Amino acid sequence: MVVQDMEELVTNGTRLGSCPYYSSRSAIRSSELVALPYNMLLHAEMREAIGINLRGNVVIIDEAHNLAESISSLYSISVSATQLAQAHSQLSSYLERYLARLKATNLQYIRRILLVVNALHKCLTDGSASSTTLMTINSFLFMLRIDHINMFKLGAYLQGSDLVRKVPITHTSES
Repeated sequence: MVVQDMEELVTNGTRLGSCPYYSSRSAIRSSELVALPYNMLLHAEMREAIGINLRGNVVIIDEAHNLAESISSLYSISVSATQLAQAHSQLSSYLERYLARLKATNLQYIRRILLVVNALHKCLTDGSASSTTLMTINSFLFMLRIDHINMFKLGAYLQGSDLVRKVPITHTSES
Protein backbone atom coordinates (compact mmCIF):
# COMPACT_ATOMS: atom_id res chain seq x y z
CA MET A 1 0.00 0.00 0.00
CA VAL A 2 1.23 3.48 -0.83
CA VAL A 3 1.34 6.12 1.93
CA GLN A 4 -1.13 8.89 1.23
CA ASP A 5 -1.54 12.28 2.83
CA MET A 6 -4.92 13.78 3.69
CA GLU A 7 -5.37 15.51 0.33
CA GLU A 8 -4.71 12.27 -1.56
CA LEU A 9 -7.13 10.36 0.68
CA VAL A 10 -9.87 12.93 0.05
CA THR A 11 -9.20 13.00 -3.71
CA ASN A 12 -9.26 9.19 -3.97
CA GLY A 13 -12.32 8.97 -1.72
CA THR A 14 -14.21 11.46 -3.89
CA ARG A 15 -13.12 9.67 -7.07
CA LEU A 16 -14.20 6.26 -5.73
CA GLY A 17 -17.32 7.52 -3.96
CA SER A 18 -16.15 6.32 -0.56
CA CYS A 19 -15.44 7.96 2.76
CA PRO A 20 -11.70 8.61 3.15
CA TYR A 21 -11.96 8.55 6.94
CA TYR A 22 -13.45 5.05 7.14
CA SER A 23 -11.24 3.80 4.32
CA SER A 24 -8.13 4.92 6.19
CA ARG A 25 -9.44 3.37 9.42
CA SER A 26 -9.89 -0.02 7.79
CA ALA A 27 -6.34 0.16 6.42
CA ILE A 28 -4.82 0.62 9.90
CA ARG A 29 -4.75 -3.11 10.74
CA SER A 30 -2.51 -3.95 7.77
CA SER A 31 -0.37 -0.80 7.98
CA GLU A 32 3.24 -0.86 9.03
CA LEU A 33 3.28 2.80 10.04
CA VAL A 34 0.41 4.80 11.54
CA ALA A 35 0.69 8.48 12.49
CA LEU A 36 -1.94 9.84 14.84
CA PRO A 37 -2.46 12.51 17.54
CA TYR A 38 -1.61 11.81 21.19
CA ASN A 39 -5.21 11.62 22.30
CA MET A 40 -5.95 8.73 19.97
CA LEU A 41 -2.83 6.87 21.07
CA LEU A 42 -3.21 7.43 24.82
CA HIS A 43 -6.93 6.75 25.17
CA ALA A 44 -7.57 2.99 25.20
CA GLU A 45 -11.18 3.22 23.98
CA MET A 46 -10.18 5.43 21.04
CA ARG A 47 -7.37 3.02 20.13
CA GLU A 48 -9.78 0.10 20.21
CA ALA A 49 -12.37 2.01 18.16
CA ILE A 50 -9.91 2.61 15.33
CA GLY A 51 -8.34 -0.84 15.61
CA ILE A 52 -4.88 -0.03 16.96
CA ASN A 53 -3.23 -2.69 19.11
CA LEU A 54 -0.01 -1.53 20.80
CA ARG A 55 1.07 -5.02 21.90
CA GLY A 56 4.22 -6.06 20.04
CA ASN A 57 4.56 -2.72 18.27
CA VAL A 58 7.02 0.14 18.56
CA VAL A 59 5.60 3.54 19.48
CA ILE A 60 7.56 6.64 18.56
CA ILE A 61 6.37 9.87 20.13
CA ASP A 62 7.30 13.08 18.36
CA GLU A 63 7.18 16.31 20.34
CA ALA A 64 7.31 14.27 23.57
CA HIS A 65 7.75 17.44 25.64
CA ASN A 66 3.98 17.89 25.19
CA LEU A 67 3.19 14.36 26.37
CA ALA A 68 2.60 15.09 30.08
CA GLU A 69 0.25 17.95 29.26
CA SER A 70 -1.62 15.78 26.75
CA ILE A 71 -2.08 12.99 29.30
CA SER A 72 -3.21 15.46 31.95
CA SER A 73 -5.68 17.05 29.56
CA LEU A 74 -7.01 13.70 28.38
CA TYR A 75 -7.72 12.35 31.86
CA SER A 76 -8.78 15.54 33.66
CA ILE A 77 -12.20 16.97 34.31
CA SER A 78 -13.52 20.10 35.95
CA VAL A 79 -16.51 20.05 38.24
CA SER A 80 -18.16 22.86 40.18
CA ALA A 81 -19.74 22.85 43.61
CA THR A 82 -23.07 23.56 41.93
CA GLN A 83 -22.74 20.49 39.72
CA LEU A 84 -21.83 18.33 42.72
CA ALA A 85 -24.80 19.65 44.73
CA GLN A 86 -27.09 18.95 41.80
CA ALA A 87 -25.70 15.43 41.35
CA HIS A 88 -26.13 14.72 45.07
CA SER A 89 -29.72 15.99 44.99
CA GLN A 90 -30.64 13.97 41.91
CA LEU A 91 -29.04 10.76 43.18
CA SER A 92 -30.65 11.22 46.61
CA SER A 93 -34.05 11.59 44.95
CA TYR A 94 -33.41 8.47 42.88
CA LEU A 95 -32.38 6.54 45.97
CA GLU A 96 -35.47 7.67 47.89
CA ARG A 97 -37.79 6.79 45.00
CA TYR A 98 -36.35 3.31 44.31
CA LEU A 99 -35.10 2.34 47.78
CA ALA A 100 -37.52 -0.58 48.12
CA ARG A 101 -36.61 -1.97 44.68
CA LEU A 102 -32.83 -1.72 44.83
CA LYS A 103 -30.72 -4.79 45.49
CA ALA A 104 -28.39 -4.55 48.49
CA THR A 105 -25.31 -4.25 46.26
CA ASN A 106 -26.80 -1.40 44.24
CA LEU A 107 -27.90 0.34 47.41
CA GLN A 108 -24.39 0.06 48.84
CA TYR A 109 -22.79 1.50 45.68
CA ILE A 110 -25.26 4.39 45.45
CA ARG A 111 -24.59 5.30 49.07
CA ARG A 112 -20.85 5.25 48.38
CA ILE A 113 -21.31 7.50 45.37
CA LEU A 114 -23.33 9.90 47.50
CA LEU A 115 -20.57 9.87 50.11
CA VAL A 116 -17.92 10.70 47.49
CA VAL A 117 -20.02 13.44 45.88
CA ASN A 118 -20.76 14.94 49.29
CA ALA A 119 -17.07 14.88 50.28
CA LEU A 120 -16.03 16.57 47.03
CA HIS A 121 -18.76 19.19 47.45
CA LYS A 122 -17.67 19.88 51.01
CA CYS A 123 -14.06 20.25 49.85
CA LEU A 124 -15.08 22.89 47.30
CA THR A 125 -17.36 24.83 49.62
CA ASP A 126 -15.62 24.79 53.00
CA GLY A 127 -12.77 27.04 51.93
CA SER A 128 -10.04 24.39 51.91
CA ALA A 129 -9.98 24.46 48.11
CA SER A 130 -9.20 28.20 48.01
CA SER A 131 -5.45 27.61 47.68
CA THR A 132 -3.59 25.41 45.26
CA THR A 133 -2.04 22.35 46.85
CA LEU A 134 -0.26 19.48 45.18
CA MET A 135 -0.89 16.10 46.83
CA THR A 136 -1.08 12.45 45.97
CA ILE A 137 -4.44 10.91 45.23
CA ASN A 138 -4.18 8.88 48.45
CA SER A 139 -3.56 12.02 50.51
CA PHE A 140 -6.50 13.72 48.82
CA LEU A 141 -8.83 10.79 49.51
CA PHE A 142 -7.58 10.62 53.09
CA MET A 143 -8.20 14.35 53.54
CA LEU A 144 -11.77 13.86 52.26
CA ARG A 145 -12.16 10.80 54.52
CA ILE A 146 -13.12 8.57 51.62
CA ASP A 147 -9.84 6.65 51.42
CA HIS A 148 -11.66 3.44 52.38
CA ILE A 149 -13.68 3.49 49.15
CA ASN A 150 -12.31 1.56 46.18
CA MET A 151 -12.67 4.13 43.40
CA PHE A 152 -11.87 1.55 40.71
CA LYS A 153 -14.81 -0.62 41.80
CA LEU A 154 -17.01 2.46 42.03
CA GLY A 155 -16.03 3.48 38.51
CA ALA A 156 -16.67 -0.03 37.21
CA TYR A 157 -20.09 0.00 38.89
CA LEU A 158 -20.96 3.35 37.31
CA GLN A 159 -19.99 2.06 33.87
CA GLY A 160 -21.69 -1.31 34.24
CA SER A 161 -24.89 -0.18 35.94
CA ASP A 162 -25.68 2.64 33.52
CA LEU A 163 -26.81 4.60 36.60
CA VAL A 164 -26.13 7.92 34.88
CA ARG A 165 -28.95 7.24 32.41
CA LYS A 166 -31.36 6.08 35.12
CA VAL A 167 -31.16 9.13 37.38
CA PRO A 168 -33.58 11.85 36.21
CA ILE A 169 -31.91 15.11 35.23
CA THR A 170 -33.20 18.35 36.65
CA HIS A 171 -31.72 21.54 35.30
CA THR A 172 -30.88 24.58 37.36
CA SER A 173 -30.19 28.07 36.12
CA GLU A 174 -26.57 27.80 37.38
CA SER A 175 -24.10 25.38 35.76
